[in-house]
Amino acid sequence: MVGVGPKFNATLVESASFITPIVTNAYDDALADKIIEDVCLDADKVTAGPPRPGLGCDVDVLFIFDFSERVPTQLFHNVSVLDIYLYEELDFATNELASNWNIYPFATEVGFGVGHGSMGFVETKSFTYAGFNDLMKNVEWYRTTDKPWGSISVTYLLTMVQRGLTDHRRTYPVAIVVFLYDASVSNVEEAVPYAQSLVANGNRLIIVTPTEANVKLFSKLTNETFYIANFDSNDAVQVSVLGCLSMKLAVRFC
Repeated sequence: MVGVGPKFNATLVESASFITPIVTNAYDDALADKIIEDVCLDADKVTAGPPRPGLGCDVDVLFIFDFSERVPTQLFHNVSVLDIYLYEELDFATNELASNWNIYPFATEVGFGVGHGSMGFVETKSFTYAGFNDLMKNVEWYRTTDKPWGSISVTYLLTMVQRGLTDHRRTYPVAIVVFLYDASVSNVEEAVPYAQSLVANGNRLIIVTPTEANVKLFSKLTNETFYIANFDSNDAVQVSVLGCLSMKLAVRFC
């Protein structure tokens, strides 16, 4: 594993995956030499068989996106504008997070939900790792039937997540990754028991927010709360490591 740039958290990766990463700030000859050195030293440890990309983490994942703050109501049905708001989050989940998480259609089922204010969690749609365009087709239905209703209701969102898991009769842990932007203090505090209930059932609740000021607030729901500034591969690796680590005791973990 190679971590590039100052944002890469080598300590977190090593403690979570027991892999000592190579850390660098540049793609240069020194990095190439180090990679070759490490590969050659461990050549006798490489096992036969097809490679498993990413972290080799075979868990079920539920992605929940909150667009209530991100997409103003008056813009929701303007497709050209909406695509700008949707792209960053969905592209991060499909092309960055999913690729690091080792998601395969035949190995992992990924739920997809959109939190629209008080509408909370919209019915889970099946997700296959077939690219951004396929995922966007699932969003088309939402943009024609629902619209944001102001600030997100975190309580209702988590309630509907639990209902969705129950309806699908989940008998094994699910990693729930929620993209949240903003919520009032009272809104979050009211949702704490619902977050605790999800975790108590063996699921993992991971909150991802690009709003740095809200990290402490969202940590009331789960201490697995991440601030991501760039929606890039470094952020994806760190979120993925935690998601896979959280399922280490589950029978579905590779």
